[in-house]
Amino acid sequence: MTKHRDTIIIGAGLSGLVVANKLSRTFPTHSFALVEKDRTTGGVIRSFVDGGFQAEYGPHGFLDNCQESRDLLTQTGLDKECVKAPLSTFVRYVCIGGKLQMIPQSPLKIIKAPLIPWRDKVKVLGDLFKKPLGGEPTVAKWADYRFGKALLPYVDAVFTGTYAGDYNELKIDAVMPGVRALEKQYGSVIRGAIVKARLAKKQATSVKKLEMPAMTSFPGGMQRLTDKLAESLSPGENLFLNTQASGVTKTASGWQVTSSTASFNCRNIVFALPLNQALPFLGMLDSSLPSTHI
Repeated sequence: MTKHRDTIIIGAGLSGLVVANKLSRTFPTHSFALVEKDRTTGGVIRSFVDGGFQAEYGPHGFLDNCQESRDLLTQTGLDKECVKAPLSTFVRYVCIGGKLQMIPQSPLKIIKAPLIPWRDKVKVLGDLFKKPLGGEPTVAKWADYRFGKALLPYVDAVFTGTYAGDYNELKIDAVMPGVRALEKQYGSVIRGAIVKARLAKKQATSVKKLEMPAMTSFPGGMQRLTDKLAESLSPGENLFLNTQASGVTKTASGWQVTSSTASFNCRNIVFALPLNQALPFLGMLDSSLPSTHI
């Protein structure tokens, strides 16, 4: 049976859930349906709690330096539940060789910490003398070039925990544009960080100290966010789980989305998917789509 909706959202991860939340609040009469191939919402965001211990299958938090994320917390009422760790005091640990090792939060602290041999610390200082890496390198390639291979396990831990992604695939320009800007402007991340710290110290006053962004999560883990966003959805009405979208075709009135359990006619489609999963659908479209670089 064919179902009719104004908008079909393919993918019920964080992006898809946020789109659904936005549509519900902004256009109450606008009909939509979330189509998700898995049996649960949330995508890669999933928390595990057992015996007082908590682990994240995906990202372990997000920075609160984005107004949109702060607005989302307020709109969902989660601003009263979230727990924060300012980056000035935030501590990360990574398990290497069966031992927990604290990850220093700056290149200079890496030099002081007993994480890597002195010969590798010298390579970290090599950042001061290397030219900016051209092109759009991956995080792994960029970190190896600027600081050496010894730091890669720590870099991997940081980016896996924040982006739930592979640092061999993530582009440094996309995920850390600020750090990349330091490299390009000052010729060195370390030199740029020192200059920025001095400027920030001068700008900070006794009345208002310099505010650092905070890593934000919830007592029950990041899944609390996606569960909250999914609370208002109704299975079979605007949420279809265990439903694999398999095709997209243009129609006279809009689009038709075929899936493993039903077909949908709609005027708008939102692909809330990782690019590699969205590409097969985009290849089915006859007309070219407008694009932009972010």
